[in-house]
Amino acid sequence: MDGFWRAVAGACALAVYSTSAWAIGFDTVGEIDKLIAMDDMATVGSGAHAEESWIESRLGTDVTLIKTYGEVVDFSWEPVYVETDGNPSDLMPDVYAQKLLFAPEYYLLKTGNAEGGYQGERYYFLMDNVDSPEYAVLDLSVLGEAIYAYNNPLTSFSIAVFSVPSFGMDKISHSTEVNPHAVPEPATMVLLGSGLLGLGAVARRRQGSRG
Repeated sequence: MDGFWRAVAGACALAVYSTSAWAIGFDTVGEIDKLIAMDDMATVGSGAHAEESWIESRLGTDVTLIKTYGEVVDFSWEPVYVETDGNPSDLMPDVYAQKLLFAPEYYLLKTGNAEGGYQGERYYFLMDNVDSPEYAVLDLSVLGEAIYAYNNPLTSFSIAVFSVPSFGMDKISHSTEVNPHAVPEPATMVLLGSGLLGLGAVARRRQGSRG
């Protein structure tokens, strides 16, 4: 019997280890990020310039696309688990996180040739990186509901929730880190203007002394 319980304990320890080895803790990645806007590729267009223009139209400010993760090694989303008493516990349904390089304020997601109810449409999702800037934290069910609502605008939300086709992580083809351009504060603009006026006055005095 002692051997049996040792085997059970070993299996439990292995399960805890395996969860922590291929998943990441909710306490580490922070809150789930907020979906700000979505659209299809037919509306947005294709390419970095089209994506940048669409984001700027939604945020109302100029932005820079910093880093794109695509079908390469650094495109890696991990399942997110919650911790109980400091130990890995249950995985959070549909929640995934990815480590980001430049701690952006926003990031852009793009689907590939989605299957399973989306007829091969490609979509863009603009996400607000709300909590931990070092991680993108994504709830796939939110994206699935957004796509359904986008294509079925007259359907009530309660019906949509139960009608949304499954939306897997494999539908995401690219993610891009996005930061808005810094806009000078009014006080900074006043100081800059004063400095330019001072330079102008000095130049005029020099011209006068030469005359």
